[in-house]
Amino acid sequence: MFDPEEFDIPDGEVSEPTTYTPVDKGKYVAKVETAEFTDPVVLGWKPKRELTETETREYYTPFVRLRWRIQADEFGQPCEATGRQVDQKVSLLSGPDMFGRSRAKQRADIIRLRHNLTAKDDVMGKAFYSIAGLEGMDRKSKAAELGRRLTGDYAGLQATIIVAHQKPNDDGEVRDFVPNISLAKD
Repeated sequence: MFDPEEFDIPDGEVSEPTTYTPVDKGKYVAKVETAEFTDPVVLGWKPKRELTETETREYYTPFVRLRWRIQADEFGQPCEATGRQVDQKVSLLSGPDMFGRSRAKQRADIIRLRHNLTAKDDVMGKAFYSIAGLEGMDRKSKAAELGRRLTGDYAGLQATIIVAHQKPNDDGEVRDFVPNISLAKD
């Protein structure tokens, strides 16, 4: 019989192999848990290889990371991924990406979601966030303030998200990410 008085305190050693298991590809109902303003310059990021002029601009341009918590499958039923989180990197650049797709489409869909608009509604001229009141702040303070604003503006939004898988990076692990959200067409 187990005697708690004789139970030795474990040291927490990891005794089995562990790896990250990506969320299965597919559509899920999810809610934005947090929104982060990510500035590679403030974080001191350095590229692992020599970059072209275009790659350097993309690498060092700040971006927004939305962290979605999966609530259910696309039909609203609990699933294996319920409770898991996936990230969506939202580019703040304009123009086409390396695949020829508009970078602004993703931002536009999230703005539509925030303002309760449909996929057909025009959001031309609407900003993803306000930069008012940031004048005179250093870069690190601006990034921190934008992070607070983003969480206030976007946390709690719910949508059907599409989860895809990234190709393995340097460590060989496959990561999940959100390339897009689904909005009602009407």
